[in-house]
Amino acid sequence: MRCNSLILANLICLSLHSSEVGTLITHNLENLSQQDSPRYKEKCPFCNPEKCKMTKYKESENCYAIKDINPVSPGHVLIIPKQHYKHWFKTPPNILLEMINLMNEVKVAIDEEYIDTQSDLHQNVAKYRYEDFDAQQPAGYTIGANCETAGGQSVMHTHLHFIPRIEGDTADPQGGVRGCIPERQHLSGKK
Repeated sequence: MRCNSLILANLICLSLHSSEVGTLITHNLENLSQQDSPRYKEKCPFCNPEKCKMTKYKESENCYAIKDINPVSPGHVLIIPKQHYKHWFKTPPNILLEMINLMNEVKVAIDEEYIDTQSDLHQNVAKYRYEDFDAQQPAGYTIGANCETAGGQSVMHTHLHFIPRIEGDTADPQGGVRGCIPERQHLSGKK
């Protein structure tokens, strides 16, 4: 897993051409001015997880993870940088890498909760929607970040969704994240 994270981080870093470095610095300065605004910090729930009564599930030096308050599935977790950045593309590559590494830790922990038949998570999955639940762990995962309002972002603070998937949680999972535009979810127009 760590190898995959490093490869992804290298791809992120390589994608920043020299002409974009100035843009990245400008974006970071914009983020700092937003972050330093007391009014902005006060209103952002991810800048104030304790104030909003969010319990941290996992934590690293610059990021934390919480269970989503409106989960798509049991075990839905958000990975969030502690410093305010508006969205994924305005977040420095080292923070993105740390988010990915924390997500890998979250995956291990969530898988262990699914296996532990006494855990709240296992009990929720068994009762929640999946009457035939007998899996030892999720059958798959959906991972994604919404960027800007048009991209589905509702909290303007970078966060990554980690969503465990259970076999049969949707009639046809083909196309995965392509489902953000339902008419285009299925590859080649097939249903």
